[in-house]
Amino acid sequence: MRRLRLAVTAALLSLPVAYASLIAAGAWRSGLTWREMDLDHDGSTTLTEVWFVSDFGVRPVTIAGRQCSEIFLLKDGLPVKTICPAG
Repeated sequence: MRRLRLAVTAALLSLPVAYASLIAAGAWRSGLTWREMDLDHDGSTTLTEVWFVSDFGVRPVTIAGRQCSEIFLLKDGLPVKTICPAG
């Protein structure tokens, strides 16, 4: 019985570690910053957003004379979000 409790506790404690690992791996692969991955602009980047942006790329664009970054879908090149520096 003690081994079963220990196994269940270990499994439950490993879930947050697995979640954090998935987020870190997704962020590393995408090449985007946490702020760029926050697609709904709610101030936090969720695991769903990290999974979603794994199919994105980033390219430089010029808008009104400013250098911006455009996030686009890798499958068809369509833009998803444009990020320009403040100022």
